Amino acid sequence: MVAASLFQFPLLTKLVYLERDQPKRHRLIGSGLPRFCGVGISLPRASCQTATPIHPSHNLHKMSSMTVEQKLAVSALNTERSNDGKVNRLHHIPRPTNKQEERQWLLEQMAGAFRIFAKLGFSDGSSGHISVRDPVEPRTFWINPYGVHFALLQVSDMVRVDEQGNRVAGANKPVNTAGFIIHSAIHQRRPDIHAACHMHSPYGRAWSTFGRGIDMLNQDSCMFYDDLSVYPAFGGVVFAQGEGQRIADYLGPKNKNLIMQNHGLLTAGGTVAEAAAFFIALERAC
Repeated sequence: MVAASLFQFPLLTKLVYLERDQPKRHRLIGSGLPRFCGVGISLPRASCQTATPIHPSHNLHKMSSMTVEQKLAVSALNTERSNDGKVNRLHHIPRPTNKQEERQWLLEQMAGAFRIFAKLGFSDGSSGHISVRDPVEPRTFWINPYGVHFALLQVSDMVRVDEQGNRVAGANKPVNTAGFIIHSAIHQRRPDIHAACHMHSPYGRAWSTFGRGIDMLNQDSCMFYDDLSVYPAFGGVVFAQGEGQRIADYLGPKNKNLIMQNHGLLTAGGTVAEAAAFFIALERAC
């Protein structure tokens, strides 16, 4: 079901237009970047990262042992035919070769997801956060700094904190206290979760006032069947550790999606792309 949900959001399955940290070079979006980054917003320059294809050149020898049907299947996965009959090569999600590369890739996904969320109108002042568990030191996680608009966030802006909330790496910027309390509780409780998104998005926040789940009315909402919890005991702005623990309690041992009554939505996943794809889908379903 997760794979199906990701394929519905190609912006998140590829995330090839990712942050490359060139803070002093700016331009007006609209002439070289995808439209979802925000037309007319002055943002740091981003560049296209080409991902590793399904069968890179050093693995081509494996093709010789495939059947004709298998070769055709692999070829179909790596190419697409346009309306004018041209065959174009597709690029796919990169596969980091070590933990340092994985860290960089996840942070670039994180910056890219914030750009998409900004374009979709999920930013709400200084509220909202995405976190990702650090692959090198998994007892720490990265989170966005407090007070920086989603559309302006870069890899170099992210802050890595430990379980006590101490900054251990990244930008020397403050983090949202409520964000730390929520995300630290989830990362400590759920080792299977590597990324989480929480926003005060318009539809999710409005629907959350009912304190109920969503109905399985279409194929998009069905991806949340048996994978959605509701937290009905909103205690105000999350400034107490106990509130974070209660949120983690209601998310439960296996679910990845949570409606927080009178508050908003929270989604999680094995990667930033998965958590962000869940968030977009849940927002649309509300």
